[in-house]
Amino acid sequence: MEKQKKVLKKARSLKKNDTAEHIEVEQKMRKKRVKKNSTAKKSKQKAKQNRGQMSDSVIKRNRKKKINREKIKKKRRKQILARGWNLVFYTFILIMLFGAVMFSFNDSKSKSFFGYRFMTVKTNSMAQKKDRPKHNDGFEAGAMIFLKSIPPEELKVGDIITYKPFEGEQEIYLTHRLIKIDKELNQETGLFFTTQGDANNNPDSPIHSNQYVGKVVFHIEYIGRIIQFIRDNLIIVLVLLCAIFAFSLTIKYYLSLPSAKSKSV
Repeated sequence: MEKQKKVLKKARSLKKNDTAEHIEVEQKMRKKRVKKNSTAKKSKQKAKQNRGQMSDSVIKRNRKKKINREKIKKKRRKQILARGWNLVFYTFILIMLFGAVMFSFNDSKSKSFFGYRFMTVKTNSMAQKKDRPKHNDGFEAGAMIFLKSIPPEELKVGDIITYKPFEGEQEIYLTHRLIKIDKELNQETGLFFTTQGDANNNPDSPIHSNQYVGKVVFHIEYIGRIIQFIRDNLIIVLVLLCAIFAFSLTIKYYLSLPSAKSKSV
């Protein structure tokens, strides 16, 4: 009996020791797990922070890129507008000078250029009236009309034509609307035109097709006055245009220079 008690005591002591060791091992494992979890959480937090910093930097870079792109687009638009304006301005000036020089060195209005004649309207006989809304292609004094030498057989009622009211070599012209076409007049065969100004109350005297000069293709309002002024003052206008051109070049030069701030940077 005593031996059995001793064996039981030893067994109990061994079990106690085993359980104590087991508890220590479990505690150590728990501590390791806690450390691993804490390190994993810290690494995740750092990764999130790094990702947030990276995303913020990427967003800032993208914003800067967008701002730079918008600035470049604005600069390009300004350059395109400036070039377009310069092209229109200088083309207009060249056209004015070309027309003025043409008319200055050629006093004959009957001479055509590239099949067209250019004339300036002197009166308001073709001005549109409110009580006559039939035609909307009339023009006032100061307009420039462009004539094309269309054969008289192709003319129709309603066309605006330019003709010589008096036969001969006189440089007198009328530009009125064609209201009637006759093939016989006063027992004389041929082609006869009757015209009337849109602002006139009575028709003009009939003319023969030999007095016909050309048909008005289109017109530009008020430009005839400018052409006439340039024609009468060609030298003064040339001097003024050269001065304006030089002034514009100097302004462009000074605007293209880098500023003091950009130099310091």
